Amino acid sequence: MKLNLNNLRPDFRRDIRREVASIDYILLLIITAIVCFSLISIGNCTLDAAPQDASFGEKLLMLRDSRYVMLQALWFVTGVIIMFAVAIIFEREFYDNLIWVYYALIVGALAILWVIGESTRGAVSWFTLGERGLQPSEFCKIAIILCLAKLLSAQDEKITRFNQIVPAVAMFAIPFILIMLQPDLGTALVCIAIFVGMIFVAGVNFKIIFTGVGAAAIAIPLAIKYVLNDEQRLRLNGFFGMSGASTSDDVYQLTQSKLAIGSGGMRGNGFLTAGSISQLDYVPDQHTDFIFSATAEAFGFVGASVLIGLYLLLLLRLLYMAHKTPDRFGKLVIVGVCSMFFFHIFENIGMTIGIMPITGIPLPFMSYGGSNMWTNMICIGLAQNVYCRRNRVRYSNQNKLLL
Repeated sequence: MKLNLNNLRPDFRRDIRREVASIDYILLLIITAIVCFSLISIGNCTLDAAPQDASFGEKLLMLRDSRYVMLQALWFVTGVIIMFAVAIIFEREFYDNLIWVYYALIVGALAILWVIGESTRGAVSWFTLGERGLQPSEFCKIAIILCLAKLLSAQDEKITRFNQIVPAVAMFAIPFILIMLQPDLGTALVCIAIFVGMIFVAGVNFKIIFTGVGAAAIAIPLAIKYVLNDEQRLRLNGFFGMSGASTSDDVYQLTQSKLAIGSGGMRGNGFLTAGSISQLDYVPDQHTDFIFSATAEAFGFVGASVLIGLYLLLLLRLLYMAHKTPDRFGKLVIVGVCSMFFFHIFENIGMTIGIMPITGIPLPFMSYGGSNMWTNMICIGLAQNVYCRRNRVRYSNQNKLLL
Protein backbone atom coordinates (compact mmCIF):
# COMPACT_ATOMS: atom_id res chain seq x y z
CA MET A 1 0.00 0.00 0.00
CA LYS A 2 1.41 3.37 -1.02
CA LEU A 3 1.68 5.91 1.75
CA ASN A 4 -0.06 9.22 0.97
CA LEU A 5 1.84 12.05 2.67
CA ASN A 6 -1.24 14.26 2.50
CA ASN A 7 -3.01 11.92 4.90
CA LEU A 8 -0.31 12.21 7.55
CA ARG A 9 -0.88 14.20 10.69
CA PRO A 10 0.05 17.89 10.11
CA ASP A 11 2.81 17.82 12.73
CA PHE A 12 4.61 15.04 10.81
CA ARG A 13 5.28 17.34 7.90
CA ARG A 14 7.89 20.05 8.24
CA ASP A 15 6.55 22.74 10.50
CA ILE A 16 8.49 25.96 9.99
CA ARG A 17 7.02 27.45 13.15
CA ARG A 18 8.31 24.53 15.17
CA GLU A 19 11.74 24.85 13.61
CA VAL A 20 11.87 28.58 14.31
CA ALA A 21 11.03 27.74 17.92
CA SER A 22 13.80 25.12 17.99
CA ILE A 23 16.48 27.69 17.13
CA ASP A 24 18.95 28.11 19.98
CA TYR A 25 18.05 31.66 20.99
CA ILE A 26 20.58 31.64 23.82
CA LEU A 27 23.33 31.52 21.22
CA LEU A 28 21.66 34.29 19.19
CA LEU A 29 21.28 36.40 22.35
CA ILE A 30 25.00 36.06 23.13
CA ILE A 31 25.89 37.15 19.59
CA THR A 32 23.49 40.11 19.78
CA ALA A 33 25.13 41.26 23.02
CA ILE A 34 28.56 41.15 21.36
CA VAL A 35 27.26 43.10 18.36
CA CYS A 36 25.86 45.76 20.73
CA PHE A 37 29.39 46.09 22.11
CA SER A 38 30.60 46.37 18.52
CA LEU A 39 28.23 49.19 17.55
CA ILE A 40 29.14 51.24 20.62
CA SER A 41 32.88 50.65 20.14
CA ILE A 42 32.79 51.46 16.42
CA GLY A 43 30.88 54.66 17.20
CA ASN A 44 33.45 55.51 19.86
CA CYS A 45 36.20 55.20 17.23
CA THR A 46 34.48 57.01 14.35
CA LEU A 47 32.48 59.85 16.00
CA ASP A 48 33.62 63.09 17.56
CA ALA A 49 33.55 63.38 21.34
CA ALA A 50 30.19 64.06 22.98
CA PRO A 51 29.56 67.17 25.15
CA GLN A 52 30.71 66.66 28.72
CA ASP A 53 27.18 66.96 30.12
CA ALA A 54 25.68 64.43 27.64
CA SER A 55 24.01 61.40 29.22
CA PHE A 56 24.75 57.84 28.10
CA GLY A 57 21.37 57.70 26.33
CA GLU A 58 22.16 60.87 24.39
CA LYS A 59 25.51 59.39 23.40
CA LEU A 60 23.79 56.25 22.13
CA LEU A 61 21.53 58.38 19.94
CA MET A 62 24.67 59.89 18.40
CA LEU A 63 25.51 56.47 16.94
CA ARG A 64 23.01 57.18 14.16
CA ASP A 65 25.45 59.77 12.82
CA SER A 66 28.17 57.19 12.21
CA ARG A 67 28.12 55.65 8.74
CA TYR A 68 30.23 52.75 10.01
CA VAL A 69 27.78 51.98 12.82
CA MET A 70 24.81 51.99 10.46
CA LEU A 71 26.56 49.70 7.98
CA GLN A 72 27.64 47.31 10.73
CA ALA A 73 24.06 47.19 12.02
CA LEU A 74 22.80 46.56 8.47
CA TRP A 75 25.26 43.70 7.98
CA PHE A 76 24.20 42.16 11.28
CA VAL A 77 20.47 42.39 10.49
CA THR A 78 20.97 40.88 7.04
CA GLY A 79 23.29 38.32 8.65
CA VAL A 80 20.51 37.25 11.03
CA ILE A 81 18.19 36.75 8.04
CA ILE A 82 20.89 34.65 6.34
CA MET A 83 21.36 32.67 9.56
CA PHE A 84 17.66 31.81 9.76
CA ALA A 85 17.65 30.83 6.07
CA VAL A 86 20.63 28.52 6.51
CA ALA A 87 19.27 27.11 9.77
CA ILE A 88 15.70 26.41 8.70
CA ILE A 89 15.22 26.37 4.94
CA PHE A 90 18.13 24.23 3.80
CA GLU A 91 18.07 20.50 4.42
CA ARG A 92 21.17 18.32 4.83
CA GLU A 93 20.57 16.96 1.34
CA PHE A 94 20.97 20.50 -0.01
CA TYR A 95 24.45 20.74 1.51
CA ASP A 96 25.41 17.28 0.26
CA ASN A 97 24.51 18.24 -3.31
CA LEU A 98 26.23 21.62 -3.33
CA ILE A 99 29.23 21.30 -1.00
CA TRP A 100 31.67 20.52 -3.79
CA VAL A 101 30.13 23.07 -6.13
CA TYR A 102 30.62 25.73 -3.45
CA TYR A 103 34.18 24.51 -2.85
CA ALA A 104 35.00 24.74 -6.57
CA LEU A 105 33.56 28.28 -6.77
CA ILE A 106 35.63 29.43 -3.79
CA VAL A 107 38.85 27.89 -5.12
CA GLY A 108 38.12 29.48 -8.49
CA ALA A 109 37.58 32.88 -6.86
CA LEU A 110 40.89 32.58 -4.98
CA ALA A 111 42.64 31.72 -8.26
CA ILE A 112 40.98 34.60 -10.15
CA LEU A 113 42.33 37.03 -7.54
CA TRP A 114 45.72 36.55 -9.16
CA VAL A 115 44.33 38.01 -12.39
CA ILE A 116 42.07 40.89 -11.31
CA GLY A 117 42.74 41.30 -7.57
CA GLU A 118 44.34 44.45 -6.19
CA SER A 119 47.14 44.45 -3.64
CA THR A 120 46.22 45.88 -0.22
CA ARG A 121 49.04 46.16 2.32
CA GLY A 122 51.12 43.72 0.35
CA ALA A 123 48.40 41.05 0.00
CA VAL A 124 46.05 40.31 -2.90
CA SER A 125 42.97 39.28 -0.89
CA TRP A 126 40.07 41.46 -2.06
CA PHE A 127 37.82 41.93 -5.05
CA THR A 128 37.04 45.63 -5.36
CA LEU A 129 33.33 46.31 -5.95
CA GLY A 130 32.97 50.07 -6.19
CA GLU A 131 33.55 51.45 -2.69
CA ARG A 132 33.20 47.97 -1.18
CA GLY A 133 35.41 44.93 -1.10
CA LEU A 134 34.75 41.19 -1.08
CA GLN A 135 37.23 38.78 0.51
CA PRO A 136 36.87 35.23 -0.86
CA SER A 137 39.14 33.79 1.82
CA GLU A 138 36.49 34.64 4.44
CA PHE A 139 33.93 32.42 2.70
CA CYS A 140 36.62 29.81 2.08
CA LYS A 141 36.50 28.97 5.80
CA ILE A 142 32.90 27.80 5.36
CA ALA A 143 33.89 25.58 2.43
CA ILE A 144 36.71 24.00 4.44
CA ILE A 145 34.39 23.29 7.39
CA LEU A 146 31.70 21.65 5.23
CA CYS A 147 34.11 19.64 3.07
CA LEU A 148 36.15 18.41 6.03
CA ALA A 149 32.96 17.41 7.86
CA LYS A 150 31.77 15.47 4.81
CA LEU A 151 35.07 13.67 4.24
CA LEU A 152 35.84 12.91 7.89
CA SER A 153 32.30 11.81 8.75
CA ALA A 154 32.52 9.19 6.00
CA GLN A 155 35.40 7.51 7.88
CA ASP A 156 35.24 5.23 10.88
CA GLU A 157 35.12 6.59 14.42
CA LYS A 158 38.89 6.09 14.62
CA ILE A 159 41.15 7.15 11.74
CA THR A 160 44.28 5.04 12.05
CA ARG A 161 45.63 4.90 8.49
CA PHE A 162 47.16 7.67 6.40
CA ASN A 163 45.09 6.82 3.33
CA GLN A 164 41.92 7.60 5.32
CA ILE A 165 42.95 11.23 5.77
CA VAL A 166 44.67 11.86 2.44
CA PRO A 167 41.47 13.16 0.70
CA ALA A 168 40.84 15.61 3.56
CA VAL A 169 44.44 16.84 3.48
CA ALA A 170 44.36 17.28 -0.31
CA MET A 171 41.05 19.15 -0.16
CA PHE A 172 42.41 21.45 2.57
CA ALA A 173 45.78 22.03 0.89
CA ILE A 174 44.46 23.60 -2.32
CA PRO A 175 42.69 26.67 -0.84
CA PHE A 176 45.26 26.89 1.95
CA ILE A 177 48.13 27.25 -0.53
CA LEU A 178 46.19 29.84 -2.55
CA ILE A 179 45.55 31.86 0.63
CA MET A 180 49.20 31.63 1.65
CA LEU A 181 50.29 32.82 -1.80
CA GLN A 182 48.21 36.02 -1.48
CA PRO A 183 49.87 36.08 1.16
CA ASP A 184 47.23 36.22 3.94
CA LEU A 185 48.92 34.76 7.01
CA GLY A 186 46.05 35.47 9.42
CA THR A 187 43.36 33.63 7.42
CA ALA A 188 45.79 30.79 6.67
CA LEU A 189 46.33 30.30 10.42
CA VAL A 190 42.56 30.27 10.98
CA CYS A 191 42.22 27.53 8.36
CA ILE A 192 44.90 25.50 10.17
CA ALA A 193 43.01 25.93 13.46
CA ILE A 194 39.82 24.65 11.80
CA PHE A 195 41.66 21.66 10.33
CA VAL A 196 43.39 20.72 13.59
CA GLY A 197 40.21 21.04 15.67
CA MET A 198 38.15 18.91 13.30
CA ILE A 199 40.65 16.09 12.77
CA PHE A 200 41.21 15.88 16.53
CA VAL A 201 37.48 15.41 17.19
CA ALA A 202 37.19 13.05 14.20
CA GLY A 203 39.46 10.61 16.07
CA VAL A 204 42.64 10.80 13.99
CA ASN A 205 45.41 8.61 15.43
CA PHE A 206 48.07 10.56 17.35
CA LYS A 207 50.82 9.05 15.19
CA ILE A 208 49.27 10.73 12.16
CA ILE A 209 48.91 14.01 14.09
CA PHE A 210 52.57 13.93 15.21
CA THR A 211 53.65 13.21 11.64
CA GLY A 212 51.67 16.25 10.51
CA VAL A 213 53.27 18.37 13.22
CA GLY A 214 56.71 17.27 12.03
CA ALA A 215 55.88 18.14 8.43
CA ALA A 216 54.57 21.54 9.55
CA ALA A 217 57.79 22.19 11.49
CA ILE A 218 59.71 21.77 8.24
CA ALA A 219 57.24 23.70 6.05
CA ILE A 220 56.71 26.74 8.29
CA PRO A 221 60.29 28.13 8.09
CA LEU A 222 60.27 27.63 4.31
CA ALA A 223 56.92 29.45 4.02
CA ILE A 224 58.18 32.33 6.17
CA LYS A 225 61.26 32.70 3.99
CA TYR A 226 59.81 32.20 0.51
CA VAL A 227 56.06 32.94 0.69
CA LEU A 228 55.44 35.79 3.14
CA ASN A 229 56.19 39.36 2.11
CA ASP A 230 58.82 41.52 3.84
CA GLU A 231 56.32 43.25 6.16
CA GLN A 232 54.91 39.95 7.41
CA ARG A 233 58.37 38.50 8.00
CA LEU A 234 59.40 41.59 9.94
CA ARG A 235 56.28 41.33 12.12
CA LEU A 236 57.01 37.70 12.96
CA ASN A 237 60.69 38.39 13.61
CA GLY A 238 59.76 41.31 15.82
CA PHE A 239 57.31 39.19 17.79
CA PHE A 240 60.01 36.61 18.48
CA GLY A 241 62.31 39.34 19.75
CA MET A 242 64.88 39.49 16.99
CA SER A 243 66.81 42.76 17.30
CA GLY A 244 65.82 45.48 14.85
CA ALA A 245 63.30 43.20 13.19
CA SER A 246 60.08 45.11 13.80
CA THR A 247 59.04 47.92 11.51
CA SER A 248 58.35 51.33 13.03
CA ASP A 249 54.66 51.07 12.06
CA ASP A 250 54.37 47.70 13.76
CA VAL A 251 55.95 48.98 16.96
CA TYR A 252 53.81 52.12 16.91
CA GLN A 253 50.58 50.14 16.40
CA LEU A 254 51.26 47.73 19.26
CA THR A 255 52.50 50.50 21.58
CA GLN A 256 49.40 52.62 21.04
CA SER A 257 47.18 49.57 21.50
CA LYS A 258 48.75 48.79 24.86
CA LEU A 259 48.50 52.44 25.91
CA ALA A 260 44.82 52.53 25.02
CA ILE A 261 44.09 49.33 26.95
CA GLY A 262 46.12 50.49 29.94
CA SER A 263 44.58 53.96 30.03
CA GLY A 264 41.14 52.39 30.43
CA GLY A 265 41.99 51.30 33.95
CA MET A 266 39.37 49.39 35.91
CA ARG A 267 36.17 51.12 34.72
CA GLY A 268 37.30 52.86 31.53
CA ASN A 269 37.45 56.45 30.32
CA GLY A 270 33.87 56.42 29.14
CA PHE A 271 32.05 56.34 25.82
CA LEU A 272 32.80 59.23 23.39
CA THR A 273 35.06 60.89 25.95
CA ALA A 274 37.16 63.80 24.70
CA GLY A 275 40.93 63.38 24.84
CA SER A 276 40.98 59.56 24.86
CA ILE A 277 43.46 57.73 22.65
CA SER A 278 40.59 56.28 20.59
CA GLN A 279 39.07 59.72 20.06
CA LEU A 280 42.44 61.12 18.97
CA ASP A 281 42.90 58.30 16.41
CA TYR A 282 46.26 57.17 17.77
CA VAL A 283 45.53 53.45 17.26
CA PRO A 284 45.52 52.48 13.56
CA ASP A 285 42.62 50.23 12.43
CA GLN A 286 40.89 50.76 15.77
CA HIS A 287 37.40 50.09 14.37
CA THR A 288 38.53 46.89 12.59
CA ASP A 289 41.50 44.78 13.72
CA PHE A 290 42.22 46.72 16.93
CA ILE A 291 38.67 47.28 18.14
CA PHE A 292 39.42 45.42 21.38
CA SER A 293 41.84 48.23 22.31
CA ALA A 294 39.14 50.87 21.86
CA THR A 295 36.65 48.77 23.82
CA ALA A 296 39.05 48.24 26.73
CA GLU A 297 39.88 51.96 26.83
CA ALA A 298 36.23 53.03 26.86
CA PHE A 299 34.93 50.42 29.32
CA GLY A 300 38.07 49.42 31.19
CA PHE A 301 39.00 46.06 32.65
CA VAL A 302 35.38 45.46 33.66
CA GLY A 303 34.03 46.02 30.15
CA ALA A 304 36.82 43.99 28.51
CA SER A 305 36.16 41.14 30.96
CA VAL A 306 32.44 41.20 30.13
CA LEU A 307 33.26 41.00 26.42
CA ILE A 308 35.68 38.10 26.94
CA GLY A 309 33.03 36.43 29.12
CA LEU A 310 30.52 36.71 26.28
CA TYR A 311 33.01 35.05 23.93
CA LEU A 312 33.54 32.27 26.47
CA LEU A 313 29.78 31.73 26.63
CA LEU A 314 29.66 31.65 22.82
CA LEU A 315 32.31 28.91 22.64
CA LEU A 316 30.80 26.89 25.49
CA ARG A 317 27.35 27.07 23.90
CA LEU A 318 28.71 25.78 20.60
CA LEU A 319 30.47 22.93 22.40
CA TYR A 320 27.22 22.11 24.19
CA MET A 321 25.39 21.98 20.86
CA ALA A 322 28.11 19.70 19.45
CA HIS A 323 27.81 17.43 22.47
CA LYS A 324 24.02 17.17 22.03
CA THR A 325 24.31 16.36 18.32
CA PRO A 326 24.37 12.60 17.63
CA ASP A 327 25.08 13.04 13.91
CA ARG A 328 28.83 12.78 13.17
CA PHE A 329 28.68 15.20 10.26
CA GLY A 330 26.79 17.79 12.33
CA LYS A 331 29.12 17.41 15.29
CA LEU A 332 32.15 18.04 13.07
CA VAL A 333 30.52 21.11 11.50
CA ILE A 334 29.93 22.69 14.92
CA VAL A 335 33.46 21.82 16.07
CA GLY A 336 34.85 23.48 12.92
CA VAL A 337 32.82 26.63 13.60
CA CYS A 338 33.94 26.65 17.25
CA SER A 339 37.61 26.18 16.25
CA MET A 340 37.35 29.09 13.82
CA PHE A 341 35.87 31.44 16.42
CA PHE A 342 38.34 30.35 19.11
CA PHE A 343 41.38 31.14 17.00
CA HIS A 344 39.95 34.46 15.80
CA ILE A 345 39.27 35.54 19.38
CA PHE A 346 42.57 34.33 20.82
CA GLU A 347 44.72 35.73 18.03
CA ASN A 348 42.96 39.10 17.76
CA ILE A 349 42.90 39.88 21.48
CA GLY A 350 46.38 38.40 21.86
CA MET A 351 47.88 40.66 19.20
CA THR A 352 46.40 43.79 20.81
CA ILE A 353 48.21 43.05 24.09
CA GLY A 354 51.43 41.72 22.54
CA ILE A 355 51.22 37.99 23.28
CA MET A 356 50.51 37.05 19.64
CA PRO A 357 52.01 38.39 16.38
CA ILE A 358 50.04 41.04 14.51
CA THR A 359 48.30 39.29 11.61
CA GLY A 360 45.29 41.50 10.87
CA ILE A 361 42.42 39.07 11.46
CA PRO A 362 39.13 40.53 12.75
CA LEU A 363 37.47 39.98 16.13
CA PRO A 364 34.23 38.03 15.45
CA PHE A 365 31.04 40.12 15.56
CA MET A 366 33.06 43.11 16.85
CA SER A 367 35.33 44.27 14.02
CA TYR A 368 33.76 46.43 11.31
CA GLY A 369 33.28 44.53 8.06
CA GLY A 370 30.57 42.90 5.98
CA SER A 371 32.39 39.83 4.62
CA ASN A 372 33.44 38.70 8.09
CA MET A 373 30.01 39.39 9.62
CA TRP A 374 28.19 37.38 6.95
CA THR A 375 30.72 34.54 7.19
CA ASN A 376 30.24 34.39 10.95
CA MET A 377 26.44 34.41 10.67
CA ILE A 378 26.47 31.69 8.00
CA CYS A 379 28.62 29.57 10.31
CA ILE A 380 26.18 30.17 13.17
CA GLY A 381 23.37 29.22 10.77
CA LEU A 382 25.13 25.93 10.01
CA ALA A 383 25.42 25.17 13.73
CA GLN A 384 21.77 26.09 14.22
CA ASN A 385 20.78 23.90 11.27
CA VAL A 386 22.39 20.91 12.94
CA TYR A 387 20.59 21.73 16.17
CA CYS A 388 17.23 22.15 14.41
CA ARG A 389 17.78 18.89 12.52
CA ARG A 390 18.27 17.08 15.84
CA ASN A 391 14.81 18.22 16.95
CA ARG A 392 13.35 17.53 13.50
CA VAL A 393 14.55 13.92 13.54
CA ARG A 394 13.14 13.44 17.04
CA TYR A 395 9.73 14.79 16.02
CA SER A 396 9.73 12.61 12.88
CA ASN A 397 10.53 9.47 14.87
CA GLN A 398 7.74 10.25 17.31
CA ASN A 399 5.22 10.66 14.50
CA LYS A 400 6.34 7.49 12.72
CA LEU A 401 5.38 5.58 15.84
CA LEU A 402 1.87 7.04 15.57
CA LEU A 403 1.30 5.88 11.98
